[in-house]
Amino acid sequence: MTRMTIFPELVPLVRDGLYFDLQGRLEEIDGAIRSRGRQDIRGVVEAGLARAEEARALLDAVGWLDVAGEQAAVVDVCRHRELLLGAIATRMASERSVQGDGEASGEQRAQAFTREGLLVELAGRVREASDASTGVAVVPASLVSLLREGLVSALADCAGEIEEDGREHPGGLDERPLQRFDAYRALLEELGLQSTVPAVGVRLDLSVHRWALVSVLRWRRDCERYLVWSVDAARARRCAARIEEFMSTAGLQEPQDRRGPRARCEPHDESSQQVAWGWE
Repeated sequence: MTRMTIFPELVPLVRDGLYFDLQGRLEEIDGAIRSRGRQDIRGVVEAGLARAEEARALLDAVGWLDVAGEQAAVVDVCRHRELLLGAIATRMASERSVQGDGEASGEQRAQAFTREGLLVELAGRVREASDASTGVAVVPASLVSLLREGLVSALADCAGEIEEDGREHPGGLDERPLQRFDAYRALLEELGLQSTVPAVGVRLDLSVHRWALVSVLRWRRDCERYLVWSVDAARARRCAARIEEFMSTAGLQEPQDRRGPRARCEPHDESSQQVAWGWE
């Protein structure tokens, strides 16, 4: 089971899309019954009822009524993936319709544009979470550059550690910094050595790149949290929150994700306690 949080401002939009889906399924059943003649409509009814039951279960999770002080909803994204994406797509179409409505006010069109953007982001999170359940993580375009920068810094730190170890122990090198260097390098190659315009999301095999991905994301998140005290606090706060959200959605926060060969000196944070390649 992979759970995902739908933020309060998006819950009413998803609910509206689910009601539309539920209505459509019930109308299909009603239409089949009214025109049944002598044909077998069992398949249509069973399929419609199954989809309606899925909508009912998801409405139980998000709530059936719009209320003041709407709360966030936690849903099983793997179980409800297609229904969620369908509900989101339905509501996105509605928002686009408002934007193209010549009779809508400028404020209404602006609000519809904002809501559509939030729904696009939610659809991406649904896909990320469901991909994570199959051992795949999709790094969103908004994080690719941050991750690439972190990898370059991590590679530089590992290279420095390898150089220092070579001077101190000319008879042989500790293989662990080399292993970390190789893990970072492999991930950087997957992301691409050069930035692209526009940036694009990247699919990663977590069985290969999990440790390096978690290690660099955690370091960059902690850097952004530190930068909250700088002059560009709002940007740093947004970056840290986006990284945390991605790690949560992609299932990258479990302790086993950070286990690997014990390191003498962790890149970026020599004062921290190291129990593996990454931080505990």
